[in-house]
Amino acid sequence: MLARCAVIILMLSCAAGARAERQTGDLPWPMFAGNPARDGNSRVAFPAATLGRLWKSSAPDVVYQYRDGQTGSSASIVSVAGKDMVIAGSYDRSVYAYDAFTGDPIWRFTTGDAVTAAPCFAVIDGEPMLFVASTDRTIYALNPLTGKQRDSKGGQMWTHQLYKWADTVAPAFVGDPMVAEVDGAPVLFVSMWINDKKSKGNVQESAVYAFEPASGRLLWKAAVGSGFATAPAFGQVKDEPAIFVVHAAGAVHAFSARDGKPLWREPFATQYEIRSGVSFAEVDGRRLLFFGSRLFSAVCIDADSAAPVWDCQVGTWVDSTPAVYRNGGRTAVIFGDYHKVLHSVDALTGKRLWSYQADGHFCASPTIIELGGRAAVAMPCLDDHMYIVDAEDGTCLLRAYTGGFLWSHYQRGAAVWSSAAAAKLGGQPILAVTSYDACVYVFGLGGRDANVGAPSNSFVDALGGKLAALIFGAAVAAVLVYNVVRIARKRNAGGGRAV
Repeated sequence: MLARCAVIILMLSCAAGARAERQTGDLPWPMFAGNPARDGNSRVAFPAATLGRLWKSSAPDVVYQYRDGQTGSSASIVSVAGKDMVIAGSYDRSVYAYDAFTGDPIWRFTTGDAVTAAPCFAVIDGEPMLFVASTDRTIYALNPLTGKQRDSKGGQMWTHQLYKWADTVAPAFVGDPMVAEVDGAPVLFVSMWINDKKSKGNVQESAVYAFEPASGRLLWKAAVGSGFATAPAFGQVKDEPAIFVVHAAGAVHAFSARDGKPLWREPFATQYEIRSGVSFAEVDGRRLLFFGSRLFSAVCIDADSAAPVWDCQVGTWVDSTPAVYRNGGRTAVIFGDYHKVLHSVDALTGKRLWSYQADGHFCASPTIIELGGRAAVAMPCLDDHMYIVDAEDGTCLLRAYTGGFLWSHYQRGAAVWSSAAAAKLGGQPILAVTSYDACVYVFGLGGRDANVGAPSNSFVDALGGKLAALIFGAAVAAVLVYNVVRIARKRNAGGGRAV
């Protein structure tokens, strides 16, 4: 009975939140994947089929060696006291807040190491709060208006260090934090892998942590394993509010959101690594979990029993956290892979619906929007572009240039790149993506052209824009060969006359 009451309270609170959004017209994007289920749905509609770039942020002050991780976190998009903001973490150890429509910097907060997990926004007991999880092993509660650890009344906000930090030891791997309602009260969840490689006191520990968001008091901690854990997702196991988290060694765990106790007899185990996060959805009365695997497939399991439902083989790694797209009676799961393909499959059977081929790896997470009256998928790609693809048939609607990688090359599979965030603030829809050039790009209606538009033809699109470079290179080579041959002939001709 208590469990059913908790679920009813959660549904009522979500409905109240939805009513508030409809009344204000705002559709914020407060955390990674948009919501605690991590399903990637934004409900944001762009009335025109073509977008332009509204602004691009400056590069970080400090850009140093490449390492596993990201150059920046996925963005959160929120409105606080009339200020519309895009907030994102950065490789330079800082979190930045920008004006959502002009790109003007509002504030900067610096931590002890890179911030690669998306900041999480929530209103707690009437107080707007921003939660930042840094790879310095610390969770910070900030005032989102000022970027300071002072609330609107001047009180001190909290900091919780999960393990003592020093520059002589390795940084943590952090799963994107989220706030979800549990039994009518908000709870902050975050996963973190503590990786201390000192010769004495070596620690390799991954866990999910639950905090009281107003005070930072630790409610519970659930051990995951010795490898890193991805972003936690919120859902249900039968009538119990649940937290799902992936252990990179190849397992999915389910914990009670109330006390952190395991909800399955044993974790769901695969035979190889998992780097994807998990997304939760109810489809035709079934509670399902979706995630990618490095055993060359996307996987669906039953959330109540941990029993496998389907395994869609794609022949390469899937690090993309799947998005869930609903259209009437059909629900589709959308994800990308390292064969440079974006896939859509039936959520209940895993049967392929469509696929789209690009020129770079798809390892970010898809975001569902509406573009010009058509449901669409926004997906950053490792060919320096963000693609927007029709969610019904996989047709490419447009692609936008989002900057080149900072170094000469990236290590395949060593990093999970940032995903797009979509929101509507003050009636204006925007789409933000933190690129691997360490800058934030924001697109919207009326922005200037930034190589935004549908590919001119499928052949050029399949080459990812490299056709012109190939032609230019071939032309340069032909000119060089021609000149070498011409000079050689002149020398031979000159030598013949001398004899």
